Formats: sequence, structure tokens, C-alpha cells
Amino acid sequence: MRARDITPTTPGERRNRPAQVSGWFLIGVVAALASFGTFLGWLYAPFFLTVAVVCSIGAIVAGHVGRARRYRAGRSQALACIVLAWLGLAVSALAVLVHLGVLVGFAALFG
Repeated sequence: MRARDITPTTPGERRNRPAQVSGWFLIGVVAALASFGTFLGWLYAPFFLTVAVVCSIGAIVAGHVGRARRYRAGRSQALACIVLAWLGLAVSALAVLVHLGVLVGFAALFG
């Protein structure tokens, strides 16, 4: 027997429970990491940028829902998910501007 099992508890005493992780947090982290993982392959830039933007928006929504839940254990993790998602959107916007700049530069050079 463990010491915890033989220790009597009073009605007002709370036992330690394992931390609960929100499913929304897990969805948001997967989406945020997927938005960064899409930048590894630039075979077809519009497809990867579209996937990155969709994943980032999904991570932002899941992170906000996760923070709205009442779990203390997942609130800071959900905030990290939201920050990663906004960072992913910023990198996506910068990549779109670079992509358009390259296209306009080639059009001006060879046009």
C-alpha cells in the first residue's frame, strides 16, 4: 500500500489529482505546429501558405476556447498556442509579400 492510501482524509481535504489537459489545447498545438511544419516544403508555395493560414486560424480558435475553459493546468499552454498561431500568421503574411515581390520583380525584369 502507498502512504497516500492509508492516510485518512477529512471531508474538507482535497486529494491531489493528475492535471487535466484540454482537448482544445491539443488541437491548437497540433494546428500551430502544422502551420510551421508546412514551411519546410516549398514545392508549391500557394498550397503550403493556404495550409499554414488555415492551421493558424484553427490554432487561434482552439487556443481561445482552451483558455475560456476552467482548467488551470492548460491556460498557459493555450496562451502559448495562441502566440504560436499569431506568429504563424505573421510568417505566412511575410511569405505572401515575399512571393508577390518576387513575381512582380520577375514581371518587371522580363516583362
